[in-house]
Parts: sequence; C-alpha cells; structure tokens
Amino acid sequence: MESQDNNWYQTWFDEDYLTLYAHRDDFDAYDQLDLIRRHVNPGCLQSILDLGCGAGRHLEIMRSWGWRAVGLDLSRVLLNEARLREPTMPLIQGDMRNIPGRFDLILSLFTSFGYFEQTEQNLQVFSAVRASLGDAGKFWLDFLNPAYICAHIREKEIIRTANGQDINIRRRLDQGRVIKEIDLGQRRVVESVWLYDADTLCSMASLNKMKVKTIFGDYLGNPYGKHSPRIIMFMETVK
Repeated sequence: MESQDNNWYQTWFDEDYLTLYAHRDDFDAYDQLDLIRRHVNPGCLQSILDLGCGAGRHLEIMRSWGWRAVGLDLSRVLLNEARLREPTMPLIQGDMRNIPGRFDLILSLFTSFGYFEQTEQNLQVFSAVRASLGDAGKFWLDFLNPAYICAHIREKEIIRTANGQDINIRRRLDQGRVIKEIDLGQRRVVESVWLYDADTLCSMASLNKMKVKTIFGDYLGNPYGKHSPRIIMFMETVK
C-alpha cells in the first residue's frame, strides 16, 4: 500500500481524486458565487484569481457570468480537467505561496487552504495574497469550521464511485488537524488539513495588513456562529 507524506497535496489531486469526488455538483458553487456577487460585485473588477481552482468547477461559472477570472492550481491533472470544461479558460500552474501578477479579488474556495505542514507555510499564502492584491484588493476565504468538524466528524465512510468501486474513508482529529485516510485499494492517501478557527484566521489576516469585513457561516450568507458549517471571510487590504 502506498502512503502519502506531509506533502500529500503534491500528488493526490490526480485521476483518482477526480474519480472519488465525481459526485460533487455545482449547487454549492452557485450558492457561494452568488453570495460573492451580492457582497463584492466582481463583475465590475478587472482581474479575479481563483486560487486553488482545481478542475474549474467555480471558475467555469464565474466566466459564464462575465467575470474576468483566472485559475491557479498546482495539479496539472486538475488543470487539464478544467480545460475540458472550457478550452479557452485562462489557467496557471503554480504554488499558492507564490502568486504571479496583480489581482483586484482573490478567492480561496472549498477549503483550498491549510494544507501545508507548518503554520508558517500557510501564513505564506496570506502573504502572497496580500502582495498580489496591493493596497486596494479583496480576499475571500472559504474554510471549514473546526467546531463543526469536531461535532460532526464521520469517522468511517464508504463511497461508491461511478464505476462501482467502494472506497473506504476514515477520519480522525490529530494535533490541530483533521486527517482523512482514503483506501483506494492499491493506494492509500492521507489528507491533512489544519483546523484553524476564526480568531486564528483573523490574526493571519491582520498580520498581513488585511481587515476582515464580514464572516459568514454558510454558502447562503447566514451569520457565522460556533455551530456554523463554514468560516467564510471577506477581507480587504489596508495600508
């Protein structure tokens, strides 16, 4: 059985990932993008970055709405999948700790944050976002809520893929992270994501000269609270 190391994100987002998560639909993507549209008005912005865009699920909708959006992701496999959605989709392969270019709005959607082993490395993402936004930019971060995860964690789950394969998943909490062990038969993947709470994320923003304007608790825009499923933060840069 193959096991992933602390850099699991470098090799996991491939064909097996696409097979496992093929059941995801666009409903939550539409809900969140509509929430962004109501509070940020991205259609008036000149440049938007979907940071960790994956297979382009959100990016495709943004561009259909006329948003000037670009995607960045580390995975060549997922970027190729995004190109199948829209061959002309502007995409960049790269590390989110080193963002090329300048943008008016940067989006980090569907828990595309907290993957790196050290908190200092995750702070580098905030630093890269701040540098790319300049002094008049906006940052939207969609992250899991640790309190909700702790209260609702499913320790064991079996997912049946479209080709009839049963994939066993185990979850556990370990030293401030949520660990997901995925048994693919001939391969075992271990995802590890930090459980940063809202106060910690606000501190990360403040350290990088960004002010939190609003925190939502779900994709419909309900206020954030201890039992909310998500921590969705809208930030603006400050001088």
